[in-house]
Amino acid sequence: MDYRKCTYTIIIILIIDSSIFNKTVVCLSETPCDCIHESECDYVSKAKYFYKDLRILQPCALPSEDFYCCPSPIKTTISERKCKEFSQIENFCKEHHLINRGKPVEPNEISFIASIQMRDKSDDKSPWEWKCGGTLIDPKFVLTAAHCFENIDTATTEITVLLGAHNITETTERNDYGRFNVTIKIHEDYFNSPFGDIALLELGSAADIRTPRIRPACLPTSSGKEIKEFRAAGFGTTNGRDFPSALLQTTLMTKPIENCRLTEDTQLNETLQFCAAPNGRTGGDVCPGDSGGPVFIEYPGRNDCLYAVMGIVSEGNFCNVDDPHTFHTRVWYYREWIESIVWPNEKNS
Repeated sequence: MDYRKCTYTIIIILIIDSSIFNKTVVCLSETPCDCIHESECDYVSKAKYFYKDLRILQPCALPSEDFYCCPSPIKTTISERKCKEFSQIENFCKEHHLINRGKPVEPNEISFIASIQMRDKSDDKSPWEWKCGGTLIDPKFVLTAAHCFENIDTATTEITVLLGAHNITETTERNDYGRFNVTIKIHEDYFNSPFGDIALLELGSAADIRTPRIRPACLPTSSGKEIKEFRAAGFGTTNGRDFPSALLQTTLMTKPIENCRLTEDTQLNETLQFCAAPNGRTGGDVCPGDSGGPVFIEYPGRNDCLYAVMGIVSEGNFCNVDDPHTFHTRVWYYREWIESIVWPNEKNS
């Protein structure tokens, strides 16, 4: 008897069996699954416990009855996990929802809005001047537009972020409670391309997001190219000249990106930007002072107080023109850059 032939045959069978048992297959539900032993699949254990019947499972390595199509774990991004953590804060959700179409905002309704303000460092008695809007996305970070800091000399200009303000003309201690010094981090693309109009402001200390007037927004879970309607909010001018005392919001509709071409030389990139305009004749528009602020939606799968910031107000034909259209930086494209700075020690799962 030739023992070498038997040895070769056994090895070949083992290799074939191994390839069957470990391959990724598609379950009856059309979701990716791993064909593994039942002892390694939590899904099988739960089926045994809750349903007392393994017939709901899909065997995948016949003739063995111990291997099943085990659903692959759903991967979540760092920002998705952080968003879930925010939502678990006690009393995170408030009773009222947002008001559409340019109407005033109730106090604490849109509590992720940041007011970026500046003044001369040589005069600490001078009033703070409104510069841009922003979005709180973490107790230590605000998301905004890079162009807000063009031609700003940080050696002579003091830059702060005001959080929790409903009326920015108030000078009460309540507003000052949410004022933070910042460190500016601008995306490198802003310096070497027409794009990358995005920046992060690191706060000098962590904001208390347990208070109802200071709550973070979430990063998007997709590019948002399929979304037709957004909300925008800010303290920008109402007529191109005068700033409102209280926070306002409006509804914007997406438009073909060509509509946002300012000049023949304007470079367009729908992956990095999107174009939006007021919702008909009655809809309000974003105006000077709204730059850097959020364009947002309700967080997917939630119908409560969680919101996803899809865009950052960038540039365009602002309000008080016949056909106003504005560019907005598409946040999804920059998600990994944001996560690497805001949560550097976290990993995607």
